[in-house]
Formats: sequence, C-alpha cells, structure tokens
Amino acid sequence: MPDIQQQRPPSRSNTNSRGSKTPPASVKSTESDSSLSWEAFLNTYARGLFPQDKPPRKPSRLPPLPGLPAAVETRNDPSAENTPTPTAANPFFLLAPPPPIHVESLRQRALYKYRWLWKNRNDDDDDDVDHDSHDSHDEDDGNDNNGHDDDDVRPQTFRTLTEMVKKYFDVEHTILSFILEDQAMFKLENMEDYCTSDRSISLCSHSILRPAGMVILDTHKDWRFRYNPNVTNAPHVRFYASANLTTREGYTIGALCIMSSTPRTTPFSPSDDQTLHQFASMLMNELDAWVLRKEVKQRERREEALADFAKSALVGVQPSVGDAYELACRLVAWSLDVEYVCIIEAVEDVPVGGGGEEHRQHHVPTSVERRVVGSNDPALMGRLLDMQDVGTYDLVTATLAGGGEFRYPAEGNAKLVPTFLAGLNILTGTSVPVPTGTSQTAPSNALLAVFTTDGRRLFDASTSHFLNAFAVHLTALLLRVKAESAATAKMAFMSSISHELRTPLHGLLGVSELLGATSLTGSQETFVSTIESCGKSLLGIVNNVLDIAKRSERSHHPPSSSSSSSSTTSPTSTFHPIDLFSVLQEVMDSIAATVPAEVELLLNIHLPPTTRYVKSDANCIRQIFTNLVGNALKFTKRGYVDVTVSPVPDSTPTESHTMLRFT
Repeated sequence: MPDIQQQRPPSRSNTNSRGSKTPPASVKSTESDSSLSWEAFLNTYARGLFPQDKPPRKPSRLPPLPGLPAAVETRNDPSAENTPTPTAANPFFLLAPPPPIHVESLRQRALYKYRWLWKNRNDDDDDDVDHDSHDSHDEDDGNDNNGHDDDDVRPQTFRTLTEMVKKYFDVEHTILSFILEDQAMFKLENMEDYCTSDRSISLCSHSILRPAGMVILDTHKDWRFRYNPNVTNAPHVRFYASANLTTREGYTIGALCIMSSTPRTTPFSPSDDQTLHQFASMLMNELDAWVLRKEVKQRERREEALADFAKSALVGVQPSVGDAYELACRLVAWSLDVEYVCIIEAVEDVPVGGGGEEHRQHHVPTSVERRVVGSNDPALMGRLLDMQDVGTYDLVTATLAGGGEFRYPAEGNAKLVPTFLAGLNILTGTSVPVPTGTSQTAPSNALLAVFTTDGRRLFDASTSHFLNAFAVHLTALLLRVKAESAATAKMAFMSSISHELRTPLHGLLGVSELLGATSLTGSQETFVSTIESCGKSLLGIVNNVLDIAKRSERSHHPPSSSSSSSSTTSPTSTFHPIDLFSVLQEVMDSIAATVPAEVELLLNIHLPPTTRYVKSDANCIRQIFTNLVGNALKFTKRGYVDVTVSPVPDSTPTESHTMLRFT
C-alpha cells in the first residue's frame, strides 16, 4: 500500500499541472483497466491513481446492478457471466467511493477549519445568547439585527467570484461544493444558502479523488455518469469541469465547478484549465481570510470568558464555590458553543483496580464516587458517576491521565456513552484535568468536560489550551478558598486564645492593684508596680491581636449595605493622654529586675517639659521601648546600657505632633 504522502492530495501549487498526456508511472495503463476486479478498480479509483486526461475504462465485470428484475438481482456473484449492460431501464452509475480511511480522516480535520460555512443561520443566532445576563457581549458582536457583523455570515465575496466564473466561461451554472463526511454541500452562483445532497452521487465527490480536478465534455459518453441522477434529472449536467479547493496543507476539501446542460463541442484548453484553477485559488484565499477573522473573534471570545471569570471569581469579593463553578460552565459553553459543560469532583478518593481489560491496567487515580458539582445545565447538577460503567470509567481515567477527545457513535453500543449523560444524544466531547492539590495520590481529582450533539465537532489544540487555562483559573479559585479558610481558622484560633489570655490577666491586674493599696515596703511597692506595668503591656498586646482578628474578619466578610453606616466606620482611636516620662520609667523598672549585676541600666530623657504629657498609644510605646532595651541588654555582658530619649534633629515641633528618637 502506498504511504500517506502518496495518497494525500497535492498542495495548491501543484493543482495546475493537469493536462499531461502521460499517465503516472505508478498506475497501470487504461488498456488493462477492464481486467481489474471491481474491488481493485474502486481501490485504485479512490486513491486517484488512474490517468488524469481521460476517464478510466469500465471493468468487464460489474457488481449486481441496482433496480434490476428480481431474477437478476438475486445473483450475488459479481464475476458471473452475462452481467446485464446498464440501460435506461436498468440504470448503473458509479457511486463515488470514499478515499482511504486515514486520508479521509485527515481531510475531514482540515475541512473542520471551515465549519462556519455549513452552520445554519439559526445556529449563528444562538451564539447571541448572553452567558452572564449582561448585554456587553452582544454589543461587541456587530451592528446587524442578529448581533453579528458581515463576517459572522457566510462570505458574500463567494457569490461575486462565482458570478465572475460563470460569465468568464459562459456556462449555465457555477457551483461551489464542499464534501463532508456523508453529504456534499453546494451552492449555485445565485443562491444565498447551501444545499446538500448525498455525497456518493455528487460529481464533485469524484473530482476530489483526482489530484487536478475533472473535465467531462459530455456526461452521456462517460459510463460513470450516464445515469447519474444529476445527469438524468435537474440540473441535467452534460458538460462539467472542476478545480479542486485545496488547503495550504494539501488537503482537498471541495471543488469549484462549472456546468451546462449541453455538451461542450470544443476542448477545454489548458489555458481554460489554468484560469479555473486560478479562480479556485482566489476563492480559497478569500475563504482563508474569512476563516482567520472568525478565528480571531473566537479567540477574543475565549479571552473575554477567561477575563470575566477571573474578574468575578478571583478578584474582589469571593463568591461561593458553587456559584463560581456555575459561572465557569456557562462561560465555557458560551465561548466554545457547546451544549453541556460539567465540573466533576471526587466525593471519596479511593483507588479502583483495573477492570480486567488491557486498557484498564493503568494505575490512574479514580474514585469510587464522583459527582457533577458544576454545570451549565441544572439537570446535570449533583449527578453521581458510576465508575463501574465503561464509558464513565474511560472518561475519568483518560482525563486524569492528561485529557482527551471522545467520540460516541450515533448508533451502536450505548454503553460507550457515560451513564450520567444518557438521553442527551451526546456525540463528541473533550475534557481536561483540574489540579486541586488535595492529595499526593490524586493531584488531579477534578475534571472539566464539555460535550456536544454535533457529530462533526472536532476539538483542536486551541480548544485544549483554552480548557487548560480555565482549569488553572479553577485551581486558583480552589487554592484561594483554601487559603482564606485557613486564614479564617487562624484568626478564630487567635481570637479564642486571646480571650482566654485576657481573663486571667484582668485577674492579675486586679490583684496587683489591691496589693498596692496595702501597706508595703519600698521594695515591695516596686515589685507590685513592675507586675502592674508588665500586665498592662501584655494586656495591650492581647487587645491588639483581637483588633487584628476583627479587622481581618471585616475584610473577608464585608458588611451589607443596610448596615454599612455602622459597620464600616473606623475603629476607635487608641491614642489617649499619657504621662510619657512615667511610661518610660515603668518600662525601665520592669526590665531592671532582669538585668545582670554586671550591667548598669541608665535612662536619659532630653525632652522639654512640654512633651511630658502627650497623646499617644501607651501600649505601642511600651512595646517599642521594651524591644529596644531588650536587644541592647542581649548583646551587653558587662558595663552599662544608656537609653536616651530626645527630639529628632532638624525637626520642628508643632502643636499637633512631636517627633522623638529612642537610642
């Protein structure tokens, strides 16, 4: 079998080489075509290996013909003798065989790039559905009645080009045709929308099998098309010529053809052939430019969806996880134009063993129970996934292994479709893992999956990148929720501990005050004063911790609008009139009890008498002064520590404030 390069359609630059009278070296001469079996003939024909300048010779042994009398129709041996000759009473025409499977698969993927051509106008209108109950997206889509600009409908330049082709060649019709999986989608020069027909009877389906297109001067003289419905019925094709529409990658997606209901009596010259191919090249250039504009708009749409989610869920007030999941699913469905989007999380992360089949022997973390925790369709919310189901198991394991694309047959084994999607007519889908970091054994125990009922839908690399970007946003949301939950728990713990500490401190300060009211010696009064000073300092620290906890709680849970006037006011100032000299002396006295005998502690206050009584926070001054003196004592083994309080040099005291230096 030839390799894929031999079977792949030629690049656009090679399509003008038609007209050579020498058959390809790899093809047998048409003198031997009639000796081929029917299967060998179809195989050679589908690969485009017959000479390009004339039709292949009809095999001598045809298969049973459709529409024959019962006595003849029951013969199953195509090699039987006396096979009837096709006539008007017993019509036979060649159904276009499909290209080799791997070539057709690649061709369909190339054709999917131009999918907007065969979308119904009603489908285009559905794109205007607002994803977030806002009008901002529709306002940017265009100026026409449907919210789309001219690029959102099929290119009008096609009509201009096809009319030019019709006038240039003086033919009855010019047809633009695209060959889909099972249909031929075509449009005449004067038609607004595309029509469809069975792919096998389309003449353009034969054209794409030939590298340089096809020319038929009279279909009545070609055994392949004499009784084709397009010849015997409207449009009664007699003359047909085509130039293939080939992508830059070398895949033929359709044809630009001209036709008339009368045979052509003059040859179709090489210059005519070259001109037709030039028109086809112009049309492909216009089509590529139009598709590029569509792809840019699609990219902008996806970027807008990511930005909207980041703005709504990751910045500012944090929504609930459920609301964020619902928003994410609606945005993904809107940006990708799919019907169903699901976020699936593990309810219980318990590994499940292989299912007895080879493809289930991978050690991929799965779960006994998984649940749909977010979806754009409320009917899917909360549905449990049965990991014993084949389709569900394959979906989960493939996604956790890195993601994948899934195609479900429209008819056949219904077990291939996950049970939680039963009854939704799902045909294609794709999914990516969402890392949550909740466990070392299951770093990706959440799934972001999209599904559609469009059997032709292909999910390319850009779709995968978009979904992975959204998965990163979801991971950021989960990490933010966890971080804020941890911060809330920490603040609650600190608040609880602070309350527990404040109760015995009040008792300690109360007892020291009562003790100070009794008759004490000088040393005892100093000790009581130190206890009272240290207790007040510690109480101030505890109060500060409580203030921090309250402010953090207000930042995580802002007050409602009804209570904003009372709840959003700033806390009461802790600045009170104090005796600065006394506060400093109290700190020195409390520290002096711990000073080694080899170290002398000195306090020098170089302040004017007017600064003795100031408005300040006594607790803050105590903490600063205590830290300063404590650090000095830590590095002094013997000698003295001289603490000086003085105004800041070059500063001008005012009636409202004074700057002090502690050294």
